[in-house]
Amino acid sequence: MRTLLLSLLPLLFMLGCPKPFVEVSPDWTAEPLQPAILAGAAASFDVDEEDAGIAIMDTVMNAHLPDYGDKMMERMKPFLAERGFALTNDHDRVSTAERETLEKLEKFTSIAAGAWICPDGSMVVVNNSALFRKNSYEMIIERAAPVQPGEHFVFIDARIYKMRKWFVVGFARMVLDVIVIDHQGSEVYAARGVGDGPTSAFVALHHVEALTEAMEYALTTIEAEVPVVVTD
Repeated sequence: MRTLLLSLLPLLFMLGCPKPFVEVSPDWTAEPLQPAILAGAAASFDVDEEDAGIAIMDTVMNAHLPDYGDKMMERMKPFLAERGFALTNDHDRVSTAERETLEKLEKFTSIAAGAWICPDGSMVVVNNSALFRKNSYEMIIERAAPVQPGEHFVFIDARIYKMRKWFVVGFARMVLDVIVIDHQGSEVYAARGVGDGPTSAFVALHHVEALTEAMEYALTTIEAEVPVVVTD
């Protein structure tokens, strides 16, 4: 029995891993470019309780997330443009009421909590795994009203996991979600990419270069996916 369980571990691990995908609505088209306002973007370390203290300490010491976040947002512009969306910022429409709070919390969240929220969007963080993301869509549409046909809103979420192999070698695995909704709050484009950063002995690498490498691999997995048309 023990031998059977051990032989099944790789399969169980594979089944539990997030998989890349691209889903689009029947109305999606890559041309011409359509306006897409940043609704919210975040990057965060996702660890279990055993590793939480290590992750927080590493983030306090290095505070790489804000620098990575800036690189991520710059990279998202051409990525989204290739898919028909011109990414822009409109602070007042998506986050007027929470702007002051976000500015005060930005440094704290990035350093103490191992999370970064883009100051150009709202504090609404949405990814493809969120069960009630439709409620978040409605919230953004309500805040941005009046919303014109042809306008879109973008959510970006990068979750970074501390991974190990051979017990002593670690690396950062990034699950990157990109969601674009239309003026009615319906998903037009939804994608997930999964990418690994470089390996290092004993600890996962969380510096900017490692996270950027993981992001680029994640984007490559998205590009390799054939879009699946999904109807409501």
